[in-house]
Amino acid sequence: MPSPPWRGLPLSVALPCSAAALGAYAAANTDNWMAAAATTAGLALAGYVVRLDAEARGNSTQRLLAQERVARKAEAESAALAERGRIAREIRDVLARSLSAQLVHLEAARC
Repeated sequence: MPSPPWRGLPLSVALPCSAAALGAYAAANTDNWMAAAATTAGLALAGYVVRLDAEARGNSTQRLLAQERVARKAEAESAALAERGRIAREIRDVLARSLSAQLVHLEAARC
């Protein structure tokens, strides 16, 4: 199944791109190195948290879809069983009426 567009880049591509972008930021930053390191670490952590959130949402969505499929399948099976029961009752009723009518005719023929 292809990956949804909201999932972003694969980790093998995102990690080097992020490292290059954050490294370029740290190199181009003219503030003290401590502020650049803290900003870089914060951005990296924020990106990681966003990625984990997206994966968790994707997993929960997949789980909900699977549960919905199971529920629909169970609903369809239940409907099929109910229809079979209805048909069986109709057949039983028709046969019972027919047998009753035949018994009445046999009794009338004996007399």
